[in-house]
Amino acid sequence: MPASHPQRPELIVELDDIRLRLLASRDAVAFVVAGLSEEQFNQCPAPGKWSVCQCLEHLNLVADRMGTEIDLAIERAHREGRYSRGAHRYGFFESWFAGAGAQIRPPSFKRFKTFKLYDPRRDQPVANVLAAYQAHQDNLVERVEASNGIDLARVRITSPATRLVRLSLGKWLYLIVGHQERHLEQARGVRGVILEEHA
Repeated sequence: MPASHPQRPELIVELDDIRLRLLASRDAVAFVVAGLSEEQFNQCPAPGKWSVCQCLEHLNLVADRMGTEIDLAIERAHREGRYSRGAHRYGFFESWFAGAGAQIRPPSFKRFKTFKLYDPRRDQPVANVLAAYQAHQDNLVERVEASNGIDLARVRITSPATRLVRLSLGKWLYLIVGHQERHLEQARGVRGVILEEHA
């Protein structure tokens, strides 16, 4: 993990927005799991549908794998001197891809099948999954802060799940937080169904 630096310049708007959304997601997950028993946390609302546990475990897997790639990209950017604090210009495809993956309720034609690398585990303790999620959020916030001053459009990262997806650092950060918000919304919906069944 890049060490945080007390003298780091103020975050650019793009990164500050992502940081605030990550912090909001960190706080929101506590409500999602509040009052759920271990059984309810791991209960699927219907065959083939994810439980609250699986929604969060999926996000933990993505944050863990992508966090490593982001660290390497930040190190590479410093090594190669890829810096910029100006407006970042992104390509059409990566802007579309990141935007589609980050939508809370994407149209059916924009739904993406989960890569096997990110298939969530079942039957995990609430406390363990919650602690891991919040730790990943803290680490992602540090990575966002460490990206300040780097040319977010020129530093690129290949997806750990498929070499067919290669996006800029800036779009990966945007996609990660939007993807989190989408699955937290999914988890809220699952929570509602499960609690209604047990009412």
